[in-house]
Parts: sequence; structure tokens; C-alpha cells
Amino acid sequence: MHKVDIGLLVGLFLILIIGVILILIPIIDSLNVETVSKISGIYEEPLFLTFHWITDDEIQVGKLITLDIQAHNLPYTKNMTSNNIEINFIENQINYWYDQQDFRQNKYSQSDTVMLHPDWEKNVFKSDKINLRFISPENISIQYCDYNLKIQCHDVPNIIHPAPYDLANRIDSNRIVMMLTLITASLSTIIVWSRLKDTKY
Repeated sequence: MHKVDIGLLVGLFLILIIGVILILIPIIDSLNVETVSKISGIYEEPLFLTFHWITDDEIQVGKLITLDIQAHNLPYTKNMTSNNIEINFIENQINYWYDQQDFRQNKYSQSDTVMLHPDWEKNVFKSDKINLRFISPENISIQYCDYNLKIQCHDVPNIIHPAPYDLANRIDSNRIVMMLTLITASLSTIIVWSRLKDTKY
């Protein structure tokens, strides 16, 4: 194979790899991140809530979000009897629209309340996965309720701030621009290769 032909193939292969990394993988793979909130003043030691978010592209208004939560450093042991511990999202911050065509929508229940159950092997309390959607780009608050306590429910502000609704359009526009740029780069590589080949021969 001629050196110019090898150069063309390498150039097109590199463009393809860039396209896969920048466009295809982000479309196929969901965003899968964790945030941790430290909460003091409920127990003697601070409580840590780990929020595990799964969604498309970014945590934003309108997007379906699959969420599970873990509570660390709770003052309970296996031998203690405990009442329910739950986390409530504020109703006016939640969008209750249901998309039957989304596979995650059908896999997990949609709710604004999660129950925390003990996992004594890992010494944490954790929830099942739920689905939810946020309705506006504002600081999201929750209510943490431990029915073993005298003061049972506590407001926890600012656990996350979802991105505005139009972010999805901007992400899609950027992907289209990147795709057109890569197509242009591919065509330019082929044209340059053709001219070099014609010059050679």
C-alpha cells in the first residue's frame, strides 16, 4: 500500500475515533454521578447523604432522573429496632410527567418519596431506585424524616441545582456542529489525498 494511502486511512481512522469519543459515547452512555451532602444538627455526629444520579447528558429540568440514596453515619446498629426513615422531595419542585417510551421510566417507580432501609453488612441505610423529574432550575431541597426522633423531620436545602431546560437543545446543537466539523474534516482529508495522489502520478 502506498504511503499516501496509509496516511489517508490513518487520518480517517483518527477522525472516526474522535467522533466516537465526542458524539457516540455520550449519546449511548448515561450520566452516572454521585453528590454527597453533609447534614449536621440532627444526630450527635454529622449525617452524610450520598445521592446517586443517573440521567441523559446532565441533571436538568424535564429530564428523567433515576436516583438512589445512601445514608452514612446513622447512630443505629443491627440490634436496635428502628422506625421508618424517609426522604421527601418538595412537590412543587417535581414534574410528574410520565414517558411510557423511556425504558428507565418503566423499570423504576416514579415517586417524590424514598424509604431508607438498613444494609448492616455495609453499615449504611439505602433506598431502592426511583424516577423523578425536576420542574424548574432552582436549588432543590428535601425533607429528611427519621421517625425514631422526637423532632422527626428536618429540611435540607440545596442538595443540587438542575440545569435549565434549554441545555438539551444546546447539547444537541453542539453535537450537530461537531458532526458537521468531522464530516468536513473527512472530506477535506480525502480531497487532499486525491490531489497528492494525482501529483505523485
